[in-house]
Amino acid sequence: MLHHFYGLDHPPLFSHPNNMKALMLIALLTIPTTSQAWFTVRGSAGLMTHDSRDVNNELKTKTVNEIYVHGIYGADAILNPESFPLGLGIRYEAGSVDVTTGNKNQYPKNKASLSVSRLAAIATLRPINKDVFFGAIGTYGLSHTQSLKTTTDSATMDYKGGTATSYTAGVEFGLRPGKIIEMGGELGFEVYDVKGMTDDNSGSTLNMDLHGPYVLLHLGISLGG
Repeated sequence: MLHHFYGLDHPPLFSHPNNMKALMLIALLTIPTTSQAWFTVRGSAGLMTHDSRDVNNELKTKTVNEIYVHGIYGADAILNPESFPLGLGIRYEAGSVDVTTGNKNQYPKNKASLSVSRLAAIATLRPINKDVFFGAIGTYGLSHTQSLKTTTDSATMDYKGGTATSYTAGVEFGLRPGKIIEMGGELGFEVYDVKGMTDDNSGSTLNMDLHGPYVLLHLGISLGG
């Protein structure tokens, strides 16, 4: 019957390679709609507060101000099924801060720069996930880079490397006006623990513990639903 429908001189529709590719493409493009999943790509910016004792003790010896907060910026890609509360994704984030001495007249060259970055896996749990969403979010660091550079009249120390462990736990919330734009926020607690950062010139080592609360604002595009 299929041969009669399409004509005796033509093969069935599904036997042609180009037709099969077109059908597969249509199926892939309709997955987010038919499965009611939200795929979100969003940027983020915020702050993390912390009191890293080892880092601040090192800065004190250089007569440089201590560090208690640094900025965060990054991006997420997350897939959240609407009918199932668990979502998975990937996050890249970075942060940095520069500090100087409190007495610039006496120590004009003394300064320090801290920078960190991480690539992390994301897991979300959203009991509410429609035009408005709310739920828990956690991340676990997969790779890290970090450095602390201090400069004085007598020497420059550039601590890098080390073995890092990081994870976060928090809550996220937001809305999707027009079911395309996603805007929201995230509040949580982050642990960023580094052992054995090293200055190659002197061989000195330094540990860094940046645990503390953080806040992020998100803005991006969300497709599906």
